[in-house]
Amino acid sequence: LWQFKCVLLRILLRLIKEQREVDDEHMTKLLELGVSAANSKIKQMKLLGIEIVDLLVHNANQVARAHEADVVSVLMSAFDECSSMQVVNAALKCCSEFFAYSPKVEPGNDLLKALSNSLLELQNINQHNLKIGNYVAKTRQAKSELQMHILSAWATLAVGSNCSTVETYMDGLIPLWIVSLRQNAVNRHETERDFYSEPL
Repeated sequence: LWQFKCVLLRILLRLIKEQREVDDEHMTKLLELGVSAANSKIKQMKLLGIEIVDLLVHNANQVARAHEADVVSVLMSAFDECSSMQVVNAALKCCSEFFAYSPKVEPGNDLLKALSNSLLELQNINQHNLKIGNYVAKTRQAKSELQMHILSAWATLAVGSNCSTVETYMDGLIPLWIVSLRQNAVNRHETERDFYSEPL
């Protein structure tokens, strides 16, 4: 049954993306389907729910803003304890773009709280695990990936129209960005070294 729903949602998304103009009423109904999909425990359904919100953020931002509670519901559901890194990454990307190009972000917004708390965890060097919402990255690789996605989300916020939101956290973000860039450079160097050191 869920496979059939996924096919239908993909068809709807494709049809809407091909349209030059789609009225707000249809976009609102699409968002309702996205909320339903995001509340599923199935990864593919969650990803489609996030993709729908992402489409609204870019193509119908006024609808996304008018139904902010639904948008927050979809993205927060991605951070539950049974989620996956793929879902979390997609939600973080969509979340940062939603905030970056929104007129105003309320300090009490649940998504902003989740981002802020995850940043505090990054600054805690004694933290064995890393989490956002209820999702916990327990392995070294998962923690490294989540850290990269969180910092990337904050970077998107920093260059958006809501850059003032980031100013409060800038003292903590700058050293984390520097460390992350340095680590990425080291990883890239090691990958290239291993590639060229392999025998032909």
